[in-house]
Amino acid sequence: MRDVGLRGRNDSDIFTYAVSLGLILVTGDLGFANPFAYPPESHAGIVVTRMPNEISTQRINDELLRALVELDGEDLHGSIVIVELGRTRIRRSSKATP
Repeated sequence: MRDVGLRGRNDSDIFTYAVSLGLILVTGDLGFANPFAYPPESHAGIVVTRMPNEISTQRINDELLRALVELDGEDLHGSIVIVELGRTRIRRSSKATP
């Protein structure tokens, strides 16, 4: 977020920025996994990394890259993706388009 001047800003500002540009939000903030706070129809997709505090940044990056390769070609609009060590879960919008 520091590259776009949003470092230290609140979640609402970050979410609004991503939505305004149609971006998929990638974050380590578990609060973004709440579908009541961030309804599926309101965003292009949210990817949340859920990792133990003691693992290295390199390992987090490796897991995120693994998940993104797995998700290649997936339509993530309105979905919340949870990336964990060796596992990727997708919560799709119940209002998925046919």
